[in-house]
Amino acid sequence: MFKNLDVKSIAIIILGICLVVAIILGQRKTNIDTHADEIANLNKSNAALLRKNDSINTVNISITNKLIADSIEYKTLAVKLINTKLQLDKLNKSKNETNNNINHLSSNGLASAFSNYLQNRPKSKVIY
Repeated sequence: MFKNLDVKSIAIIILGICLVVAIILGQRKTNIDTHADEIANLNKSNAALLRKNDSINTVNISITNKLIADSIEYKTLAVKLINTKLQLDKLNKSKNETNNNINHLSSNGLASAFSNYLQNRPKSKVIY
């Protein structure tokens, strides 16, 4: 009976015997409930991490809202700055120009009008 066996068949038989012995000797009952404590601890740590995540999300949202408000304020100030710069440029262009109304006045007419005002003003007693 063993004369007809080749090396491959002998290896298969040896491995089969080892497998049966390993199954017989290796059957220990592992209780699934031993991992219940680990699962409970992991659930507790998961809940704590979720609470931390919620607080971080709340802070993140408030910072985002502040950034949006600051961005809007920045854009408003940029528009005001541009308008002010345009007004300054306009004033700088007209800085050395003479107004036409001043050209029509004469110094004699101005002096006489001022002296008439001083003579005709009501006399009031001013106490200092």
